[in-house]
Amino acid sequence: MREEALEPVLRQAPLGLCANTRDEGLCHLVCFASPGEWDLLDSLNLMERGDYSGAVRRAVSTFEVLLEQRLRDALWPSMPQSDVDAYMDETRLRFWARFLKFQEVTGRSASWTQQQIEDIRDLRHRIVHQSYRIPFRERGRAQMAVDMSRWIFNWIEDDASRATVREGRIAQRSVVRHALGSLFRYEITFDGVRVYE
Repeated sequence: MREEALEPVLRQAPLGLCANTRDEGLCHLVCFASPGEWDLLDSLNLMERGDYSGAVRRAVSTFEVLLEQRLRDALWPSMPQSDVDAYMDETRLRFWARFLKFQEVTGRSASWTQQQIEDIRDLRHRIVHQSYRIPFRERGRAQMAVDMSRWIFNWIEDDASRATVREGRIAQRSVVRHALGSLFRYEITFDGVRVYE
């Protein structure tokens, strides 16, 4: 998008968030965030800070929120609004039924199995309803759940330009983290992070 075409969008951005930026990708993220997108980005930050439970809770919730909105949008042209509302009420606690319906209505097929998705949803349920805290030694499990949630979110959203901006920023962060890790010797302990000369 050329800067001249972007100006009206920048001026109308919520709370003026885009008012002074020239980073088009960032502006697009800020001005046109999909439902759940802010929480998806927050989940990445929570992983970096070591709040693995918070990261999983946020990440898994993001694709559920987006699925609800996108399924409503997909059903609306072929059903009266009252029928769409009734269907959404009827399936409020039946995620998998919604996920299958979304695939049917959009004509797209997801590559994840029900078990894979239910495993990360069960982990989030355990965090929320049983106060489970993911310890550092299980960071890989948390990272897998966050990554899978990102991929599912990207698939539901079906917007390559948005996914490219988000995923590019994730890649940049990883490169910097690994570069710094090679400059400084450190270890993560129960007492905190120790950096050595």
